[in-house]
Amino acid sequence: MGEAKKKRDAGIGPTDPKPAEVAKNWNFERALAALNAHRRPTTPSKPPRQQVINFCGSVSSLKPVYLPFTNISPDYGSGWCHNNVLEQIRRAGGKRVNGWMIWDNGKFVEGEFHSVWESPDGQLVDLTPRADREAEILFLPDAVMKITNDGTADYFPNNRTSIAECPYSHRGLPLQDPMARREYTPAQSPFGFASVA
Repeated sequence: MGEAKKKRDAGIGPTDPKPAEVAKNWNFERALAALNAHRRPTTPSKPPRQQVINFCGSVSSLKPVYLPFTNISPDYGSGWCHNNVLEQIRRAGGKRVNGWMIWDNGKFVEGEFHSVWESPDGQLVDLTPRADREAEILFLPDAVMKITNDGTADYFPNNRTSIAECPYSHRGLPLQDPMARREYTPAQSPFGFASVA
């Protein structure tokens, strides 16, 4: 089996730590302390600093692009990017592009798994409002990472960070796994989707 396929099947990016290595050295308290030692990151400055560029290269082979928030519909809720994009495709065509919102605070870089809409004319559009009111994001497309479904839940890539003690995180907590399981019910989704896969 090719190395790229192994990584895709394992749900890890090009140079993510291998899950077995993370598990072997895992210590929740140390990872949480490392994560909490840094203030919340924001959209990287223009142009991005070298650490941001290096991090992007470690997560995806594609190039990052700055995207402004585009308020297409008041129906689209913060934190529901994958569902928002599926609804926009249903309404207007186009396709979903998976990738990462890149955050930076000068000490560490974080990639938050994210979806944007590619319009029928090929334009990338970030249509999901953010609770922190960021007007623009640095979006790193990723052709490898996918949302998968086993019939009962969706599996999303966790956040990637440049913090050695905490390579994966979700909702402000460190994790040792590159993927997170998330169950959906139609009532939880703003559009009644039981799954976003």
